[in-house]
Amino acid sequence: MGKSKFESKMKILNAAKKLFARKGFEKTGLRDICEEAGFNSIMIHHHFHRKENLLSAIFQNCIPVYSNSWCGDGCTNPVPRVMQIIREIVSLGINDPEIITIVQQEVVLPSNRNDLL
Repeated sequence: MGKSKFESKMKILNAAKKLFARKGFEKTGLRDICEEAGFNSIMIHHHFHRKENLLSAIFQNCIPVYSNSWCGDGCTNPVPRVMQIIREIVSLGINDPEIITIVQQEVVLPSNRNDLL
C-alpha cells in the first residue's frame, strides 16, 4: 500500500475512532466521519465499504493480539499470564482511552456486532 493510501486510511480510522468513542457507533454517521477526516464518502467506501468494516479495522489496528495461549506453561501457574493480560489492558487504556471507550460501549450496549470483538 502506498504511503498516501495508508495515510488516508489511517486518517479515516482515527476520525472514526474519535467519533465512535465520543458519540457511539450507532449515532455516528458516515457523513460525520467524512467531515472529521476531511474526505468524501467515496474515499471511505473505497477503503472500508461500510461502517461495520471501519469498526472492525479499528479493533484490528488498535488492540494488540497475542498468540500466547492462556496456559503457556501447561496451566501450572496461570497467575503470571493473567497479570500480563491485566497490564496490557491497563496500558491500552492509558495509551488509547478511545479504544477502551468503544470496547466498553460495544460490550454494554446491545448490538449484533459482538463478533467483531
